[in-house]
Amino acid sequence: MNPRRPKSRGRPVPVAARAPVLATGAHGAARFRPWLFVAFVLLFVVVVRVRLLDVPLERDEGEYACAGQLILHGIPPYQVVYNMKFPGAYAVYALFLALFG
Repeated sequence: MNPRRPKSRGRPVPVAARAPVLATGAHGAARFRPWLFVAFVLLFVVVVRVRLLDVPLERDEGEYACAGQLILHGIPPYQVVYNMKFPGAYAVYALFLALFG
């Protein structure tokens, strides 16, 4: 008989009287595997990008940054700069330019 579990003597035991089930062992660690994977991917991206900080923007990144800078100056997308990309890329670059310069 489990010493942590109260004796029921044929009656149902209230939920509050039951011992809590703790997520331990391999089953509990499985819950954190997706988060560990996300953390590993983010760490990898940071390590790669830190090494490339002195590299100027590539051709596409320069277009996005230019359009993002125009958005920050109040010019809507596609009024001065034309591209086949969706305006979300320009908005993200505008956000990064506003936050980090």
